[in-house]
Amino acid sequence: MLMKRFLIGVLLFILLGAALLLTAPRPAPKKSANNPRLTNRDMSNILRDPRHFVGRRIDLNGQVAQDPQYDRSGTHVQIFVVFERVNTYIIGDYSATLEVTQGDFINARGLVTDTFKGVTDDGHKLETVRVRVDKVRSTTPENALAPALKTWTPGLTEVDHNVSVSLDRVEFAATETRFYLKIRNGASEPIVTHLYNSEATQARRRYGLQPNPIAGYKEMPVDLASGVDETGVLVFPVMTAGKPLKLSLGLSGSGWEGRVEFKPKPGR
Repeated sequence: MLMKRFLIGVLLFILLGAALLLTAPRPAPKKSANNPRLTNRDMSNILRDPRHFVGRRIDLNGQVAQDPQYDRSGTHVQIFVVFERVNTYIIGDYSATLEVTQGDFINARGLVTDTFKGVTDDGHKLETVRVRVDKVRSTTPENALAPALKTWTPGLTEVDHNVSVSLDRVEFAATETRFYLKIRNGASEPIVTHLYNSEATQARRRYGLQPNPIAGYKEMPVDLASGVDETGVLVFPVMTAGKPLKLSLGLSGSGWEGRVEFKPKPGR
C-alpha cells in the first residue's frame, strides 16, 4: 500500500499531489440545501479550490489504508480515495459504529467545515479541506477504486468439451475494463483455465490483461475440478462502451485444448 505521513501532526500526503482531510466534529458552517453531495468525481475541483466547498456535504468512496488510530478526539482512519487520475489519501475522524481495518472498502459521508494548509514530508505545500464525518459504511472495490461509467449485461454462454463459460457483465471504468465470468466444469475430469493468455479486441486493437492488485477482485482459479462452478473477474485496459468488442480465453483438459470467444455489443 502506498502511504506516507505528513510532517505536521497526523496528516497525510497526496499521491499525485492531492489530499483530503476528515477531522473530528466541530461547529458546522451553514450549507446550501440546493447543492448536491460532493463525490469522488469532484476531487479535482475540491483540491483546486477547497475554500469554495466549505459547507458542502461529501459522499466519498475509498479504501482503508491503515488500521484505525484512537485518541481522546475519536477514531482516525486513513483512506485512499481515487477518481480517474486523481489519487488521494484522506483521514476520517468519526464516532461511527462500523469497525474497519486496513484494506476495507468504505463509503464516508460528512460535512466540509474548514480548510487546512500544510506541508507534505516531501516538501510539497498543500491546501485541502476538513470534514466532519457522520456516517461510514462498507462498499465494493469497484465503487471505491474504479466505479463503472457504463455497464453491459450480455448474458452470453459458450460451451466447449462440456465446460460452460458465461459472460455475465462488462463494466467500463475510467481506468480499466472489467469482464465478469462464470465457469462450470461439466466434464468428467479437471480442466485448466489459461487466463494468462486471455485477450480482448476492439476496433482491431488487441488488449492483454491489466491486473488491479490493489482492488483485489475475485480471480478465476487456474485449475477447476469436475462439477465445480466458479466466478471471477478479468481486468483489461480502458476500452470504449460505444463499440463492439471480443473476449477470448483458453481452456484445456486431458488430451484437448480449446478456446471460447464472446462478442458482446453496446448496450447488451
